[in-house]
Amino acid sequence: MRPARIYMVRAATVGTAPRFVRMIRELIEERMSDSPQRLAMGALGPSLDVCPEDCCVMFQPAPLVKQTNHTMGTKNTKSSDVDL
Repeated sequence: MRPARIYMVRAATVGTAPRFVRMIRELIEERMSDSPQRLAMGALGPSLDVCPEDCCVMFQPAPLVKQTNHTMGTKNTKSSDVDL
C-alpha cells in the first residue's frame, strides 16, 4: 500500500490573545452570576442555558417508515401500483 502523501499544516491558535481571554472570562462570569442578562451579537439573541424539551425537534431523525410488499421495481410495475 502506498502512503497517501497528504501535506498538513497546523493552523495558528488564539493562544493568550487578550480579547480571547477576556471573552472566555466574561462567559464564565456570565454563567456563574444570578443575573438573567446574557450578552449576544446578531438578531437571534443569546442562546438558552438549558434547552426546552422540544428544542431540537427539527434535527431529530425522522421515524422509520414501515415498508410494504408491492411490485415496485419490477418490469410489470405501473405508476398506479406504487403507494407514494
